Amino acid sequence: MTKTGVIKQHGSLLFNKAFRGTLHAGQIGPVQVTGRRDHQRLRGKAWWPKQSLTVFQPLIPPAWKMMLRSGMLHAQVAFSATTHEFTAGGHAVLAGGRAWMPDNQINGVNFVLPFRVSQGVWHLGTRRPVSLRIDEVINQITARYLSADLQGAWPWSEQSPLQLSNVSVDVLGGKVMIQQLRMPQHTPALLRLQQLSSSELISAINVKQFALSGAFNGALPLWLNNNQWIIQDGWLNNPGPMTLRLDKDMADALVNDNIAAGAAINWLRYMEINRSWAHINMDNRGGLTLNANVSGVSRFGDKRNTVHLNYAHQENMFDLWRNLRFGDNVQTWFEQHVRLPAGHAEKQQVRNKNEKRANGHTGRDHTDRLPPRLEITASKEPITINMNVKIEHEIHISVDKDVEALLKSRSDLF
Repeated sequence: MTKTGVIKQHGSLLFNKAFRGTLHAGQIGPVQVTGRRDHQRLRGKAWWPKQSLTVFQPLIPPAWKMMLRSGMLHAQVAFSATTHEFTAGGHAVLAGGRAWMPDNQINGVNFVLPFRVSQGVWHLGTRRPVSLRIDEVINQITARYLSADLQGAWPWSEQSPLQLSNVSVDVLGGKVMIQQLRMPQHTPALLRLQQLSSSELISAINVKQFALSGAFNGALPLWLNNNQWIIQDGWLNNPGPMTLRLDKDMADALVNDNIAAGAAINWLRYMEINRSWAHINMDNRGGLTLNANVSGVSRFGDKRNTVHLNYAHQENMFDLWRNLRFGDNVQTWFEQHVRLPAGHAEKQQVRNKNEKRANGHTGRDHTDRLPPRLEITASKEPITINMNVKIEHEIHISVDKDVEALLKSRSDLF
């Protein structure tokens, strides 16, 4: 990028030297600069007129894979410098910013940065807080109307803390809020969840084993620099009715594998939840533990009964998120880059037909494979079910022989 500048000086060489000019680099700028030197101190001002955010695209590292789409930026600063110190203050404004990346889109960014810098410390939000407003973030979960205010010192200290406040975002059909987060942090910031949609959450994390509908609330005490916890002693509950429905294939498989467990699973195939309460902790390695007590009415066939479910769940959320992102990225990459050899689809159809024909004409009687019939009798007493689940994530990629041959012949693809 070509860097150029024009500075005109007026006055003596030693004292009261004034300067005025412009600075620009490629399409960035011009920045108007004026000032003067009074003995040992240099004082001045700089104005950055409104300019499209897209001119900064050459400054974005290619590894970020970020495309600046639109937005307008302008700034103003006053400064004073000697050989021993530098101070400056001003503000910068970004309006209508948009940026796209392979995994997400950020639309409608409005950012106001009032600042002062002195002795290597940035004082953010000098007269009013630093303000961030984003219309939409499209990702694994779409978030809208994000807002946050920031005020304090960077780097922060006990004497000059940094405070994040008025954080709010509309997500999953509800709202997530943080009233205040202070750094250095001595108490957890309370992350409040209001009327989030359980069905939208289940769809976002791509759970196939069960379906859940209804809203939930919660409060998650959040740590950013704790040596053990990210979330400590959080809770979730349902403000209104919810429904739980197990996937039929999964429920049938559980019943067939374990008759005793199957009796409990049958009562969870469809459940109308009246009351639920979950206690949540997550350590700083992503390990989530959830213990829930759920009460409601279950139906199986023409039977109906009250059910109390005590549910314990363990899972690493960092692994879950990485797997979700990995699966989406692999699918997108194959759709964009891989073309199977000609005739592959026809070969696969013939292969499938042959497999079905072979399975359908074995000549064997399959009646002896049917699972024993389990008779469900409604009880007058509530049914209590205790369930413990631990999930460990592993990534296994299974591909067709033609795809495997393609990958072996193209080692440069990954």
